[in-house]
Amino acid sequence: MLRGMPVCAAVLCCLVAASCASEKMVGASGAAPSWSLQPPADTEQELRFVGRAVGDNILDERLMRSRAMEDARAQIASRIATRIWTESADYLKERGAAHLGQDKVQRAEYVRRVHTRVKQQVHGVRLDGNYWEKWRIDPGLFSRAFTRYKYAILAGYPRAEYERKIEKYVRLGQDQRRAHELIDQGRPRAAAELLEALLNDFPDAPVSANLVLADAYRAAGLLTKADDVLGAALERATPEEQPRVRQKMDEIAGEMPDFSGASALVVVEAEGPMAALGGDLTWLESLLLRANIAVREVKSGAIAQSPPLLREARRAGAGWLITVLVREVSGERTRTIYDIKIEKGSAEAAVRILDASTGEILASATALQRHASSGRDTALRAAGKTGVRKALRYCLVNLLKAEEKPQ
Repeated sequence: MLRGMPVCAAVLCCLVAASCASEKMVGASGAAPSWSLQPPADTEQELRFVGRAVGDNILDERLMRSRAMEDARAQIASRIATRIWTESADYLKERGAAHLGQDKVQRAEYVRRVHTRVKQQVHGVRLDGNYWEKWRIDPGLFSRAFTRYKYAILAGYPRAEYERKIEKYVRLGQDQRRAHELIDQGRPRAAAELLEALLNDFPDAPVSANLVLADAYRAAGLLTKADDVLGAALERATPEEQPRVRQKMDEIAGEMPDFSGASALVVVEAEGPMAALGGDLTWLESLLLRANIAVREVKSGAIAQSPPLLREARRAGAGWLITVLVREVSGERTRTIYDIKIEKGSAEAAVRILDASTGEILASATALQRHASSGRDTALRAAGKTGVRKALRYCLVNLLKAEEKPQ
C-alpha cells in the first residue's frame, strides 16, 4: 500500500500501472534504411512512396509485402485524385462557374470515383526495397503479450505514367462538364462531338462519359445513337454502375424520334379480351403526336386486308399506314401475395409501318409485355398499351436508323 494514500486509490494506481501497454523492438531484417524513417524525395523519372503493413505473431513476408504494396497504390491514387481536385478547381475558377457550391459537390464525387478507379488501375509500381521489424507487444495485466511485425516497402511509380493519368482524368472531368454546358446552351451536337473525341482517345473512360454522351444524343434527337451508346455502356458497367445505366435507358425509352412532316392513318386490331383497347385510342394518338407525326385518323378495325387500308390512307392524305395488332398471351394469371390476390396480364403488340403509296413495309416490331394489378382487365390494358408503345418506338427508331445510314 502506498503511504498516505487511501486503500482504493492505491489499488487503482497499481491496476493502472500494471495494465499499461508496452512495445519493444526485439528484431529486424537489418539496419533501418533511411527511407523507412523519412519518405524519400521524388526523382525526375519516378515518384517514391513508402507502403506499410502490420501483422501479428507470424511473419508471412509474401502477404505483408502484398499489403504494403496495396498501401503504396492507395497513396498513388490519393495523390492523383488530389491533383485532379486542384486542377479541376482551377478550371471552374477560369470558367466562372455560377453555382460553385454544387460544382464543388459534383467535383468531390468525381474525384472520389477517380480515386477508386485509379487504385484498381495502378500498374507498373516498382519495388525498390523492403524492411521489417519484430516487436514485442505487452498489452498489460488483462491480455497476453504477443509478437507484431511491421513491414515497409520502398515503391517507385513512373512519373510519365502519373502525368498521363492526371491528363486523362482531368480531361475526362472537364470535357464532361463542358458537354453539360453545351447541352444547357442548346448545342447538343457540339457536346456529342466533344464526347465522341474524348471516348476515341480514352476507350476505357468511366461509364459516366457514356451517360453524358447519351444525354447529348437524346437532346439532339439522335435516339438510335443514344440507345447504342447506353447498350455499350451496360456491357462494361460494374454492378454498382449498372442501375444508373438502366435508369438512363428507361428514361430514353420513353422518348419518340422526331418525324416532322410524316403523316399516318392508324388502324388498331385488338383480339379477345384486349378489345377494350380499341374503345379509346387517344393514348395512341398522343404517342404519335410526340413524334411530330400528323395523325389523319386512329381507328379500330381488321388489319389483315391491307390494300383497302392503303387506299383509305391515300385518300386521307397520309404517307404511312400504321397497323397495330394487340392480343393476349396465355400465362400465369393469378398470384397470391400475403393473402392479396394479384391478377397478371400478358399482351403481345405487333406494329407495322407501310408506305401508303407502294405498300412497302418500312418497319415492323413486336413487343411482349407483362403487367400485374388487382384486376385482370386493368393488367391486360396496361400490358397492351406498354407493348404498343415499345413496338411503335422500335419501329420509329429503326426507321430513323435506316434514314441516318449514308447513301
